[in-house]
Amino acid sequence: MRKSNSYRYWLWLSCIILLVQVGCDVADDLKQVASEQLQGGVGSQNTAATNGQTPQPQGQGATVPVVPAGTATAHNNQAGMQVGGAGQQMPTITICSYNIQVFGTTKVNDRWVLERLATVIRQFDVIAVQEVRATDQTVMDRFLQVVNSDGSQYSYVIGPRLGRTVSKEQYAFVYNTRKIMCKKETAYTVDDPSGLLHRAPLVAHFQVLAPNNLPPFTFTLINIHTDPDEIKTELNVLADVYRNVRQFEFPEDDVILLGDLNCGPKDFLALGQIPGVFPLIQNVATNTRQSRLYDNIVVDQYSSQEFTGRSAVWDLREYFKLTVDDALRLSDHFPIWAEFSAFEVNPQTPAMATNPGGVSR
Repeated sequence: MRKSNSYRYWLWLSCIILLVQVGCDVADDLKQVASEQLQGGVGSQNTAATNGQTPQPQGQGATVPVVPAGTATAHNNQAGMQVGGAGQQMPTITICSYNIQVFGTTKVNDRWVLERLATVIRQFDVIAVQEVRATDQTVMDRFLQVVNSDGSQYSYVIGPRLGRTVSKEQYAFVYNTRKIMCKKETAYTVDDPSGLLHRAPLVAHFQVLAPNNLPPFTFTLINIHTDPDEIKTELNVLADVYRNVRQFEFPEDDVILLGDLNCGPKDFLALGQIPGVFPLIQNVATNTRQSRLYDNIVVDQYSSQEFTGRSAVWDLREYFKLTVDDALRLSDHFPIWAEFSAFEVNPQTPAMATNPGGVSR
């Protein structure tokens, strides 16, 4: 039966209305997804070293829920921050601090230990190492040979042997030369003429080898290992060290103090009273026996906008499936890490994790 012209008209109009409604719904969905990605402004979920997913601790003011401390998982350092829409990722870098207890010839000569320590190093882009303790000054060269045996390209900066006793220690920075540049000649040990610090920190400046034409992230690291018997003095002195290094490194605004502080944030004394100073590891143990918080990465929450909100302690006992005794063969500390944008971010408002810390498993 033939349809009237009015019937065809109303059928055509109904189809047009239906298509418009569907299009609006799709547009709204796309807008919501784009909004969530832009407002999140933090690291994307990375594939874990254990093939799991990495929950994200988020920054203040973020629109997604904060992940409780202790739930972050191990990560690889190939993922980036999602910004600007689906499929677009900003590359990131990872900065680590690791006290490799009494790192010297004994550990370098132990292949089982050395291979696992090399695995740890390869997960990060810059690693501040404490407790290099050897008169044999080939220890770091031999260590890097193993680290680079898989084709990796890591180099290092090392400071002088320091300490008031016969047991001297050195600080070192190990870094991935494929992603990070360091002018070794500019590294220096903080001047401590009064001997207020058992081991004055080693300071070095780094720059990310960032692609494209965006400004690369530059930062200065202060590597420290306090003496557990002198914490009250040293934490107050470190406040002056932090201020002085920032002044000396100006106009560099990203000055990060990291290492084995032998105390948690509540005992930071004068260091913790500096406006903007923020410890990224909180409320979680960093030692291998999982009983104390010793290690930290301390940033200025107003200037270090490059911090993505991701930081954690890497539980090597769980990762390598070790007993406590075997884990202690590596160190009595676990490594700690934090993730940063590979590009400079203009300081605006603090972008810190509201519940920082976490344990990588």
